[in-house]
Amino acid sequence: MIKRYCNTQLTQFANLNDLRDKDFTIAGMVTDVQNLYTRNGKPFGRFKLEDYSGQHEFALFDKDYENFRKFLFKDYFLLIKGSVRPRPYNKDEYEAKITSMQMLGDVLDSVNELTISLHINDISPDMTAELSERIAATKGKINLRVKVIDSREGYRWHSFRVSTRWRSRKSS
Repeated sequence: MIKRYCNTQLTQFANLNDLRDKDFTIAGMVTDVQNLYTRNGKPFGRFKLEDYSGQHEFALFDKDYENFRKFLFKDYFLLIKGSVRPRPYNKDEYEAKITSMQMLGDVLDSVNELTISLHINDISPDMTAELSERIAATKGKINLRVKVIDSREGYRWHSFRVSTRWRSRKSS
């Protein structure tokens, strides 16, 4: 799921110039949180997020802190979207501006379709029987689409929707 939604790894934030003017989607676990105050007495927060590639520390100020502090708890798994853009007071420096945060577990609840890609050479009677059994045993509310790749005939893929709906183990 993380590979499907994320376009950036946390190690890439070591050099923001490489990400300048780009949107990012990252996922990871919060490993440290600091709720602090500026010299002027305004609250702000710092948190470290860790993924499989490494970790990065982010800071949230003003309205961003107010909007997202409900997600700043150690051991929370988050999906974060944002963009790397010039700092408001120094156009030569870049910052990672977070625009949305979501609990990673809630992302699955918003999924309405799952696509399984299979190469035509990998499809066998045993595999289709097992896949059919698993689909029948996990009926739910997510549409299931199967994409069959056939490079021999010059087709990139064939796609069809399975008439049943699938559910993850998390869904009820």
